[in-house]
Amino acid sequence: MVYATRGAETSIAAEYLELTGNLLIAILLGLAAGLVTRYFCGIVLPTRWLVLLTAVIALLMGICELLHVPYLLTILTMGITVSSTSDLADKINAALD
Repeated sequence: MVYATRGAETSIAAEYLELTGNLLIAILLGLAAGLVTRYFCGIVLPTRWLVLLTAVIALLMGICELLHVPYLLTILTMGITVSSTSDLADKINAALD
């Protein structure tokens, strides 16, 4: 049996399962944050979208640090969710530019 570098008590399969779990958590967090952001962009004034996006991203980075999951994948998933599900995606992109 081949073991990982953490020690003899952790196998490659356990490391693979931990990695898969962390990636799945990151994707689910991004999906949830994207749906929440899409909802609040419909409620909040367009002049406050940048503040909303900054607050959501800061909150996501904190959650990802606490859970030890990749924040870049989480934020990427959030952006994909917002841009593909929101009818305001063009206006949100214009606000970011």
